[in-house]
Parts: sequence; structure tokens; C-alpha cells
Amino acid sequence: FNVSGITDNGVGNYSINLTNALANTNFIVLGMPIENSTNTTTVQDNSGLARTTTKANIRTFRVNSGTASVLTDFARINVLIFGDH
Repeated sequence: FNVSGITDNGVGNYSINLTNALANTNFIVLGMPIENSTNTTTVQDNSGLARTTTKANIRTFRVNSGTASVLTDFARINVLIFGDH
């Protein structure tokens, strides 16, 4: 709902384009990549890119056996964006 498209900016790096603008850039992004493995996965707000009221930027990671996080593309990613409209 309220997503006009998703832009793939590179491995594990996405922009979620919103149909209707949020009231401000004080929104929260929550998410979880879906993967059939024992690895830890996470979605992170990509604060390195400027926020706008019509776009959220995220990065997706896999943590392999407790080592460093690796940017990863997943077949399925669930994301929620909470903000004023």
C-alpha cells in the first residue's frame, strides 16, 4: 500500500518510492528479509542517503556465522513504513 515502485540501487541497497508523500521525514522503516537458512538477516534504514517525504532507502544484510555483515539481495523482503500522512 502506498508504494509506487522499488529501485534496486545495487546489491542489498533499495529505494522504496511512495505514491502519496508523508507529512515529513520523521518516519520509521521496519523490515525483515525472508531466507531459509540459519544466518541472521536484517533490514537497515540507509541513513547515508538523504530522506525525502516520497522515498525510503534501505539496505539488506546477511550475517554469516557471527562474522561481519554482508550486503545481500534476498528473494523476498517485508518492509513497513510508519509516518504521518
